[in-house]
Amino acid sequence: MPKRTNSRPATYEDLDDVDRQIYETLPPQLQQLFLQRRPPIKMDLAARAKTEEYLGRHLDTVALIIDALSQHRKAVERAIKDLQSGGTIPRPSTVTALPEIPGISIRKTRGKRKPSAVSE
Repeated sequence: MPKRTNSRPATYEDLDDVDRQIYETLPPQLQQLFLQRRPPIKMDLAARAKTEEYLGRHLDTVALIIDALSQHRKAVERAIKDLQSGGTIPRPSTVTALPEIPGISIRKTRGKRKPSAVSE
């Protein structure tokens, strides 16, 4: 079964070094005509669909990370506010432990950082 393909017009980025030299020597009104006369660039729709699927899964993963870290940030901010208002001191590991996200490994490195202000 042949691959499903689609095509698009050639662009400057599709030109090889020799074609770019030719293109750049042409006056502006002929540059567009030069590109229009180039054969269309064929695209593999199956590869495009696979890439779209991969990027969709990646976006879902990024959303999970953002959500988990956002919830973690809110918990840390609550702990800081509780401390500032005279509340009990939580065990550091319950507040500072990074959230667990299935399929993602997050680690904290030690290093000098400027303290960030807590948003109110």
